[in-house]
Amino acid sequence: YFAGLTGLIGYSSGYDAMMECDTLLMLGTDFPYRQFYPKNAKVLQVDIRSEHLGRRTPLTLGVVGDVKDTVEALLPMIQEKD
Repeated sequence: YFAGLTGLIGYSSGYDAMMECDTLLMLGTDFPYRQFYPKNAKVLQVDIRSEHLGRRTPLTLGVVGDVKDTVEALLPMIQEKD
């Protein structure tokens, strides 16, 4: 789903989606706006630059890797829910 942009120039729909999520998956981003991170969500981050992992918010899981390669490796392990 696309809920709109988040951050300082974002939409309320994007903000609401971020605040209400139970898991936030960040792919290749070092999202700089700390005040817009969800307080109670698990945060997963994939980035090619290890120094970006967990730099802005505590992570449940950080993965160093190319986003495309990492997603392609993970997709076969994901089961679709009804």
